[in-house]
Amino acid sequence: MNARSEGNSELESLWRYKQENIPSTPLPLNFPYRSELAAAGYTTMMDLDGADVPELRAVGKLRRLEAESVVEAYALIVAEAAATS
Repeated sequence: MNARSEGNSELESLWRYKQENIPSTPLPLNFPYRSELAAAGYTTMMDLDGADVPELRAVGKLRRLEAESVVEAYALIVAEAAATS
């Protein structure tokens, strides 16, 4: 679960502050469902770190297959970055 779905506004505010003040790599322009993710507050790679299908369905309002493709795309980018470093 996450702060928003649990109704924990203090924790949600803390995460929002962290998101807005810690630099992170923006989601690639061709990232699947990028505009839907942005509308739900997922705008950077860090925002998706640890996100899973149930969270993306609840917060991002994505369908199961959409959420699965987001998780897979994120994992692929992370794996590619690790392979090149």
